[in-house]
Amino acid sequence: MDTEIRSARRRAHRNPADPSAARSYLDALRRAGDRRALFRELCRLARADNPEATHERDRWASWTAASGPFGSAARPLSGDRCTVRTKRVRLPGTDVRAAAITDRTLVASSRERPAIVLDPRGLVERWSISGGDVLVGLRGDDVVAADEDGGSVRVHDAETGAVIARVDLREAARGGRAIAYATTGDRLFVLFVDGERRDDEPALESPQAASYPMRFRAGFASLVALDLGDEPGAPRWRRSVLYARREVPGSFLKRPLLLAAFGHVFVPTHGVDLACVSASDGSPRWILPGGGLSVTGTTLPGCVHPRPGRIVVRRRDPDSGEVLEILEGDRFHGVRSGMLPISAMPAPAEEWSSFPGLEELSQLDAAADRIAWVRRVSHRDAWELVMTPFDRLGWETAGGERREPIGGGVLWTCPATRTGAVALAGDVVYLARRDPERISIDALDASSGERRFKLKFDHEGCGGRIALIPRDRSLQLLLWSTSGRVRTAWIDA
Repeated sequence: MDTEIRSARRRAHRNPADPSAARSYLDALRRAGDRRALFRELCRLARADNPEATHERDRWASWTAASGPFGSAARPLSGDRCTVRTKRVRLPGTDVRAAAITDRTLVASSRERPAIVLDPRGLVERWSISGGDVLVGLRGDDVVAADEDGGSVRVHDAETGAVIARVDLREAARGGRAIAYATTGDRLFVLFVDGERRDDEPALESPQAASYPMRFRAGFASLVALDLGDEPGAPRWRRSVLYARREVPGSFLKRPLLLAAFGHVFVPTHGVDLACVSASDGSPRWILPGGGLSVTGTTLPGCVHPRPGRIVVRRRDPDSGEVLEILEGDRFHGVRSGMLPISAMPAPAEEWSSFPGLEELSQLDAAADRIAWVRRVSHRDAWELVMTPFDRLGWETAGGERREPIGGGVLWTCPATRTGAVALAGDVVYLARRDPERISIDALDASSGERRFKLKFDHEGCGGRIALIPRDRSLQLLLWSTSGRVRTAWIDA
């Protein structure tokens, strides 16, 4: 660490309320190219409620399989004189899936290799992890993985694969076993079962817990937060979570799963409720009671789409079938809630699993003031993109106040396909559609739905999933299939 960086660090840490000192230290780290230290400092400032640092931390990963794209604040492409660079690769293995992308790292996984790390532009494989280990997530650019036996978690350098930090979980487990992991910022979250539960461990209780059948309250799990920054493994907080040991109708899967994003942690409780807690201190933000959360996916991210300041939840409604419920607010008593039917014609229960795009969030994106999503318009294979500004939604507060939707909550629609991708960037929504021989990308005006420009690509037999990742004056198209074919296209202004 050179003299400039040491001096800027001392000023920033001695004067935590001085925004200019914080900016000076961040600028010094950017000039030095020390992305790891930069990310740790952004996490520290975000915990101190620095809005600029929070925004930059949240945008570090351009796209994840858990939360989709985060490029809604990016400046869109103009469509004039675009440069397109494409790469493709065949990764050995079965059930290959993309997991996360940053500016420096693309992480994929397969059944044989839980983590495959590539250069995001050239698709050159750097290193991988084999065996029964578990891909946990990212810490900045670095890759976090857990041992097969759940005894420890490792942080790997994204460039070389070298282990740069290791967290022993035995003390935190208190005799239990780890069943789920998640990361956000420089924090690691682990869900343990069958361990010792102490009286000083506060429980995350649903307001309706006393009325639930006993099968909903069959076991305790411990949700534990550990440091992944300056003191890897240091305990930060822990809470007890009630979970269902066996699957119950209309519930999450019996195995509790975690999702952490944008400074919050989401965890099922009682098998039927969704709880949101602060990643910083574990304090409850809200609990969404009443069950009905969709289990058409095999992971919690299949049901929950977190964004800064709000969350989109996919759930079942007895009147409307499968719906998107938008929750806005911080603590549960102040949350506003609005609903959008996923299908314009409610489908019977046996067809609720027939929305593959939404299952992995490639067909949905939400910005500060709008949500763009794809729904089925009939029981036939007909689909449409729907633009819904949040100010047109009908809302209901936890206190019972209601507001009816404006125009059905829909601003405009346009044809879409069953498999594709949606991403917002500034005043543009990108829509990717798959045809038999090619993939087209339309850049549509977010206010009117008018097309600004169109791009076409031959997918060359690369089927499977599509992701769109907006960046400033740039757009990345990512295609991957479970057979291992991966293709990327970078469109730059």
